[in-house]
Amino acid sequence: MTNSLLSCLTFLIEFRVSDPVIFGIVYNLIFGLSKVVGGILFGIAFWTIARRLGQIQVREYMLISVYGLILLFVSNQAIFLVNYNYPPFGFAAISYVGFSCFLVMIGIYSVAISVGQDVELRKLIRKLAQKRSRITVTYCFS
Repeated sequence: MTNSLLSCLTFLIEFRVSDPVIFGIVYNLIFGLSKVVGGILFGIAFWTIARRLGQIQVREYMLISVYGLILLFVSNQAIFLVNYNYPPFGFAAISYVGFSCFLVMIGIYSVAISVGQDVELRKLIRKLAQKRSRITVTYCFS
C-alpha cells in the first residue's frame, strides 16, 4: 500500500516537473469535473429511489428534486468563469442556480407534505424505521 502510494506520488511529481502546462490542465479537469460527476451520481441515487416508490405523486416530486440537484451541481461549477469576459458561459450558467435551488426546494417540500398527509405511508415508514433500529441494536450488542 505504501509502495504504490509512493510510486504514484513520485509519478505525479515527475509529471508536474516535466510538463507543468499539461499537468495543470489535467489537474483542473480532474478536480473540476469531480463536482459535476458527484452531482450527477447524487441525482441518480434520488432518481433510483423515486423510481421504486409506489405513490405517483411522491415520485413526481422526487423527480423534480432530481432535476434541480443535477442542474444545481452543473450550473454551480461554472462560478469561476464569471470573471472572464468572453465567452459569457459563466453568466449563463450562474443564471440557472436560482432556478435549480427553487426546483430542489419545491421538490423536497412537496415530498414532505405528501408523506405527512398519507397515513398509510407514515405507518410504513415508522414500521421500516423500527425494523432497521432493531437490526442496528442487534449489531451493536453482538
